[in-house]
Amino acid sequence: MLDSLLGEIIAIAEVLMAITVIAVALFGSKILSERAFRLLRWFGNRAEPPAPELKAR
Repeated sequence: MLDSLLGEIIAIAEVLMAITVIAVALFGSKILSERAFRLLRWFGNRAEPPAPELKAR
């Protein structure tokens, strides 16, 4: 009984965390959105894209 309840609580927490990260990535400020997308890439075990080159003025 306790094992199934604990499993359900952990599963719900994981789903809520995923929804929160995706919502921040889509609707958050530019900085928070960038951080959320970095976190999603980290979860997916993908490399980060190269940083844009800075042009001298």
